[in-house]
Amino acid sequence: MSSITTILFFSMMIWYIIDRVKPIWADLSWGKYMTMAVAAAAGLGVTFGLGLDLAFALGATSELTIVGQVLTGLAFIAGSSGIAELIGAAQDSSLPTIISIDPDVIEVDPMEGEEESYLEDQDV
Repeated sequence: MSSITTILFFSMMIWYIIDRVKPIWADLSWGKYMTMAVAAAAGLGVTFGLGLDLAFALGATSELTIVGQVLTGLAFIAGSSGIAELIGAAQDSSLPTIISIDPDVIEVDPMEGEEESYLEDQDV
């Protein structure tokens, strides 16, 4: 597996697991901070444990660096959180509907040259 694929895989896995265990502390006043702490521990743990470096994976550096690993850990924390928030918002039914199509209201104009056959099909 390439480094980029590994980073994306673990990013998704971290937030999948966090979303499953978040209900344990979601109702607490400090629940949001607990989520950030768990994400930070998991993100930095995976980053340093597996030696992942986003800058190295993208070819920006020729070797693993501490700065690149810290940035990779922050990408796990912030990047996945943003994705999780977007997914949560998409699943939220209280969001307003942007486009609503009612099939009973759609009107179709007959194509040019087809007026006669269109009128024959109608009970006028």
